[in-house]
Amino acid sequence: MRGLFAQLFTAATLVSAASAAPWVRDGGGWHRRAMVAHDTLGDAKGWRGDLYAEYGLTKDRKLTAES
Repeated sequence: MRGLFAQLFTAATLVSAASAAPWVRDGGGWHRRAMVAHDTLGDAKGWRGDLYAEYGLTKDRKLTAES
C-alpha cells in the first residue's frame, strides 16, 4: 500500500503546473548582487567572484542570471 501511495504522489507532482516562489519580483522589478571573496583551503588560496541578477517579467515569472 505504501508503494501505491508513493507512485500516486509522484505522478501527481509530475503533472502539476510549475509555479515560482512567493518572492517573485514584480513586473519590471530588479535585484542585483555582486560578491568577491578570498578563500583559503589548506595550502590553496584564491579569489572568487559571483554575479547574480533577477528581473520580474510578469507578476508570476522572473528571469534569473548567475555567473
